[in-house]
Amino acid sequence: MTSHVMCVLNAYLYLKELFSILMKKYSSLGQLLLDYRKVYAVSQIDLAAQFGVDIRTIIRWEKNETLLKPDKEEEMVDITFIPTRLYET
Repeated sequence: MTSHVMCVLNAYLYLKELFSILMKKYSSLGQLLLDYRKVYAVSQIDLAAQFGVDIRTIIRWEKNETLLKPDKEEEMVDITFIPTRLYET
């Protein structure tokens, strides 16, 4: 395959994955964050730095052991562009 075809194929696969996440209904913040990190190739360390929290906080969020504080909910929208209502039950 030519590099152009590979580029188009990779873009298609990325958009397909992104669309499936956007259409998915989430019952937990943890799964939403895991999917977000997968699609955007963001490590837990990088996400922790963006939120200004320790990596252990990200791990707890992903395991649904703790919830976001109200100030972090605003940051969630600003950083990820994911509205907090997506994961509330």
